[in-house]
Amino acid sequence: MDEWFESLDQCVKDGVVELKTTFEIVTNFSFIRAKAFQALSEGAPNFSYDEHLGTLFNFDLEDAELGSGIQVHSVELDEELHSEGLYTVEILFNYEVSKELVALEHTRAALKLVKLNTRLVDFLKVSLTLAGREFTVVPSTLNLRIQTPHGWRRVYQSSGKQPKIEPLQAEAFDGFLKSLQSSTKVFARYTMEKKIKNLVGLMSSGLRLETRNFESDALLNFYKVIEVVAKDPAFVEHSVEILERPLAYGKAIVNSGQRSLIAYVWEYLKKIEPKIGEDSLELLVKIADTRNKLAHVGAAKLEPNMVPFCKTVAMVLLRKFLVLKTTSDKT
Repeated sequence: MDEWFESLDQCVKDGVVELKTTFEIVTNFSFIRAKAFQALSEGAPNFSYDEHLGTLFNFDLEDAELGSGIQVHSVELDEELHSEGLYTVEILFNYEVSKELVALEHTRAALKLVKLNTRLVDFLKVSLTLAGREFTVVPSTLNLRIQTPHGWRRVYQSSGKQPKIEPLQAEAFDGFLKSLQSSTKVFARYTMEKKIKNLVGLMSSGLRLETRNFESDALLNFYKVIEVVAKDPAFVEHSVEILERPLAYGKAIVNSGQRSLIAYVWEYLKKIEPKIGEDSLELLVKIADTRNKLAHVGAAKLEPNMVPFCKTVAMVLLRKFLVLKTTSDKT
């Protein structure tokens, strides 16, 4: 059984403490399922769930700065061999401690450290949301530990609340892992800017609702992401440059009703995504009309491809918006 740490002062080395956040998550993706599907599709008579199946992925973030004195060393995901979509997550990080924090009474100092847990879970939430994935923290698995002269000691244990699991190639997930580095910049913005926090929240909620088959609600969330981004001044300025239109045109059209807005989004997408065609415009207009019915009548019939396509467009616009925001930080 883990012992609890007793003194913050004993844990400080060169002004920082070494911490480890661990928790279990239930997700809407599975490395194991992807490996099984691949093996069976290649003609294997069966698929063996044994200890030789690699399910541990570790990504070195090289002390990426999250702000507020947090430096992330690594993120590790280990999928439970016999429970698809269940992962143990471990995040190793440093935290700069002030003299004032060290001088606090032990319980108060511990409570200050506990807030770091929320930031690290939020960081993973932002990163996974941008990868089109979602997760729920398994109750009573969220822990924070600190490195002491006697090894790791527990600072805190908390809880969280369960989801359509789909196959995900581990190789494809590598792209997400590589994106974690840039996600640290996004996360710094996420903690500062309410609009980014709200957009990530909308996207995350949409993914969760889609996973649980609440498709109408998911569509509303994804569409709201599209609408908010399309109307943002930074995006309007960017999009009129891409479309070679006057700024006044962009400002006017995004505020001229849902059909005009979605047609403008299609026009922009067609410029940056060569595969976008006329059929995509028809589908986007149908999505806009369906959104209006859901918002004003409360019911509408959804076509099978509406939610996935709306999600894809929302993700493209959200990522572009975050790039615009993080790029503006450097100028």
